[in-house]
Formats: sequence, structure tokens, C-alpha cells
Amino acid sequence: VVPTIGLTPVLVAFVAAVIGGMGSLTGAVLGGYVLGFVTVGLSSLLPQGMLDFRQAFVFAIVILVLLFRPQGLIAARQSAERV
Repeated sequence: VVPTIGLTPVLVAFVAAVIGGMGSLTGAVLGGYVLGFVTVGLSSLLPQGMLDFRQAFVFAIVILVLLFRPQGLIAARQSAERV
């Protein structure tokens, strides 16, 4: 038994949710698509020697999203306050 089994898929799903927006299912799905397109795009655009750094580029995108859109690409709806 390996304690880190399944860590990579969970980390990728968490990153997709952060990119899309934590409180929105639509945002998480959109984040997954963005993450998939970026990963595949980088695989085809980067030279063979730079493929090992693909995850670093993905996490750089996460940092950029967190800097410019902290709520994610699609923000969760805020419920109105009851008075």
C-alpha cells in the first residue's frame, strides 16, 4: 500500500476547481476543460526537453488565475442577505 496513491488525480481535480471557481460546478467543469486544453497544448508546443516542466507551467497558470481572478473563472453566486 502506497500512501500517496491517487494523489495526482486529486491534485489535478483540485487545480481544475480552483481555476474554474470553488463554489461553482460549472466553473469546476470549465476549469477542467481549461486545464486539459493547456496540458495537451503544452505537450504539443513545448520541445521534447521541456515536457518535464509541463506541470510547472500549469501551476504558473493557477498562480496567474489566483492573482487576477481570485474567485476563479466563474464565481459562485452570492445569496442575498436576509434582513
